[in-house]
Amino acid sequence: MLSPTLRRVRGALGLALTWAVTWAVAAGITGGILSSVMLLLRGRIPPVGLLVGAFALAGAISGFVSGAGFALLLTTSARRRTLDDLNPVQFGMLGAIPAAVFGWVLFHEAALVFIATGFGFVAATGSLILARRANDREIEGPGAWKRLQHGEE
Repeated sequence: MLSPTLRRVRGALGLALTWAVTWAVAAGITGGILSSVMLLLRGRIPPVGLLVGAFALAGAISGFVSGAGFALLLTTSARRRTLDDLNPVQFGMLGAIPAAVFGWVLFHEAALVFIATGFGFVAATGSLILARRANDREIEGPGAWKRLQHGEE
């Protein structure tokens, strides 16, 4: 059995890794495609794969650091609260703070900080929604889950 401290560290790492993967996908797609379109509009042939990869790497690093910062803020501010007690907007703002700070430290560009802040807000709110769904399923137990019959979707 893990000690409470190790459980918190494991949870923070899991959250940071989840944010890293999510941000990598979102940044790779949005940044890579937008940059490619901008280069095409300027009459250049864009290296689409390279751009998507570069933005994905930047998104993964930003997401990991922001997710770890969010986990730290979460453990200090919502320690004795249940998932149902948490307000999704406040939770989202809690995720936006480390994203904005890291975005400013990394980029010093207002537009990119705004995008990172939005990613942080959406990631935190999505994390709360997923955690609530997982908690509801855990409470009701697998016996109450609806089973799909052959041919159902």
